[in-house]
Amino acid sequence: MPHLALAVEGRPGLGLKFVPFPEPGPGRTISLAWRRASSRGPELRLLGEEIVRDVPRARRRLEPRKG
Repeated sequence: MPHLALAVEGRPGLGLKFVPFPEPGPGRTISLAWRRASSRGPELRLLGEEIVRDVPRARRRLEPRKG
């Protein structure tokens, strides 16, 4: 269960026990993509920079992909 869900799903009285995964634990890949011709490209690039700055262990890849 995602850690964010513990506040709701892990409330007292349900009889549940949560055991964390050993490090490094599971992860996910989040991508942000847009059309090259999008007029919102600069805004989306800023959003990507915010995500990279705020998400732990995020890897920066903001250049357009070829292909």
